[in-house]
Amino acid sequence: MADNLFSEDLAFSIAKFSSFEKGKEYYEDGLVKKFWKDEGKYHANVKGNEDYQVDLRFDDEKLEYTCSCPYDFGGACKHVVAAILAFASDKKYTRPSPEESALKKDIAIKELLKKNNSNDPILFLEKMLKKDPSLIEDLKIFLAGPKATSVSISEYKERFIKELNKLDMREALEMWYQEGEDYDDYNSHYGGFSEGNSLSDTVSGFIGDGLQYEENNNLAEAIKIYQAIFEALDEKQNDLRGDLMDLSDAFDKSKEEVIDCYLSALLKTESKDLRKIGLSYLGSLFTKYSIFENQILDGLKKIQFDKQEAETLLVILSEANIIDLSTAASSLLTLLYQITGNWKDFETTSLKNLKKNPQLVLDLLKYYQEQNKKEEVLKVTNDVISSFPKKDSS
Repeated sequence: MADNLFSEDLAFSIAKFSSFEKGKEYYEDGLVKKFWKDEGKYHANVKGNEDYQVDLRFDDEKLEYTCSCPYDFGGACKHVVAAILAFASDKKYTRPSPEESALKKDIAIKELLKKNNSNDPILFLEKMLKKDPSLIEDLKIFLAGPKATSVSISEYKERFIKELNKLDMREALEMWYQEGEDYDDYNSHYGGFSEGNSLSDTVSGFIGDGLQYEENNNLAEAIKIYQAIFEALDEKQNDLRGDLMDLSDAFDKSKEEVIDCYLSALLKTESKDLRKIGLSYLGSLFTKYSIFENQILDGLKKIQFDKQEAETLLVILSEANIIDLSTAASSLLTLLYQITGNWKDFETTSLKNLKKNPQLVLDLLKYYQEQNKKEEVLKVTNDVISSFPKKDSS
């Protein structure tokens, strides 16, 4: 077995998202005090409320792990994650790149198929599907190719809502509380918790469907799925009542993850029609959900849309009739005005929102300099300087 075993991907794959994030913080904060290899096993001391012992070993390249902490909520604890990241930081423990591993697998598969002169690969595939029916969905995705299926967003949404309805929301709330607290450090007496799926686990399963289509270069299908997940979560979140309202934060976090997936898929597509659909949907989300404004703004900046796409977004924003612009909204509007060449509205919007959003001054000054408007440059510069808090000379 190769020594190159550990990676951030490995840590992510065996832990819940919350445990992974906490473990990453532990590693970055230097709480892994010692890590070493001894007779084929890997050990680490991780500082928490107490000193915890992490033991790792590989059985046929499958990682087995234990930790002396009392964590028992599914997946690896944050101490195991921190230990893996520590090993990954040392070159002699890092995992080979995914590209290298994939290349080796591709070569091995091609060699096997070359040697297969008599046996029918379809017969083998049929046996594998009977043995593991879960692969049938993977095969459907593969056979669909890059073309979107006939399944509508509404149908996907209905499917996801049915799965969300299977969740025990009180149990999901309790799991959310525990994911957000250091129960293994500060409440080690806690026990007797059911092993149902959390909201994040369920949503990760939905997202996995979209990622599989992305891997097969079917971005249109992936985008449909991500939109359906967001809308299913939104509908279910609106049904929360009483103390279950505390679960809204968990829903918002999952919706944030879905938006990231949506933005990532849209960034990859070269289809003008799909970009138009995607940008329109993101524009509607931007105007409706202020909590996601900055996330969507950052994503839109990376997409680098053209004049026609910018005009589409401007129509959506104008229909929303936003009077008091937020920082994100004024940034997006001025960006769109620049792309479309609407310099009058760009200047008006920038000046009106300059105090609330000082970052607008950079593009505004650049515009004035290009237009040789020296007086405006001086005025805006003086306005910005005068807005700085004055030092007390006493």
